[in-house]
Amino acid sequence: HSPLPWQNPGSPSSGEFSQSIVKQTRLIDQMVREILDFAKGVESEPLIQKVNLDDFFDEMRTLHESLFESRNIKYIVENKIKEHVYFDEGKIRRVLMNLIKNSSEAINSNGEIRIQTSMASGWLQISVIDNGPGISPKIRGDLFQPFITEGKAHGTGLGLPICKKLVSEHRGRLEYIPLEPTGTRFDIRLPQTMK
Repeated sequence: HSPLPWQNPGSPSSGEFSQSIVKQTRLIDQMVREILDFAKGVESEPLIQKVNLDDFFDEMRTLHESLFESRNIKYIVENKIKEHVYFDEGKIRRVLMNLIKNSSEAINSNGEIRIQTSMASGWLQISVIDNGPGISPKIRGDLFQPFITEGKAHGTGLGLPICKKLVSEHRGRLEYIPLEPTGTRFDIRLPQTMK
């Protein structure tokens, strides 16, 4: 008899598969609730947690690993913050997942997504930077408005408005910065006085 996939050396165990399925199900459930809250105009107080950024960004890598490999995208993390930081891990995970997904869809194969962090005057900044074509000037002004989308066959135009709402619930800021000659940068700024 051939061994089952989880019995092969080096393959994920059935327990790891189960944990992955549970985690993905929770993410989908959270995403649906966030869309409903956005549609209803409901603000929800963030659950501020103590976060290790190295672990947090490693998880981002794991969640997107197959996508990065299939598109030959480099995922580079430049995290110089070694002390713990404070934010709602679930909400900011959703923001980063959306920004990384947008970048990966926009850039060509062999592109690069870079995460940079900094801390100044009690504010944590997480920047998501890609070397893709950038965002068309005609939609930049309305980027965070609902249903604004361009060049996506199945785009809802809700991703960035929901991201802005999740960051605003932290009393933070989400800003878009165009890069020259091409590229996109989003800065997530979170106050560290909410802990």
